[in-house]
Amino acid sequence: MKVQPHKAIVGANAFSHQSGIHQDGMLKNKSTYEIMSPEDIGLLRSNDTGLTLGKLSGRHALKVELVKLGYAFDGKELDDLFLRFKSMAEMKKVITNDDLIALVSNEVFEPALVSNEVFEQELV
Repeated sequence: MKVQPHKAIVGANAFSHQSGIHQDGMLKNKSTYEIMSPEDIGLLRSNDTGLTLGKLSGRHALKVELVKLGYAFDGKELDDLFLRFKSMAEMKKVITNDDLIALVSNEVFEPALVSNEVFEQELV
């Protein structure tokens, strides 16, 4: 018998969080939104944080996922990347690590117009 993904406790998405406020709470203290861990009942999280990046995700979740991939963005850089992330998230239901890498690649190296010629400019 197939279990619906959103079924409480046992569904595949039961310990997955996509809303920005839930993600922020989970990053600060997992017991904020989970009274038990999936491991307590013999399940595994789809990833170590339980976060699913999507259109409802916030800056904190984006930053944490970027750090896991080896990137460090703060301030205006993070704000600019977050705007691009939100645009991407409006087109895709779930943002993957590959999507984040592509997003960062476009952010880190973008064309700059110099004397009517295009050169790659490193923004890091």
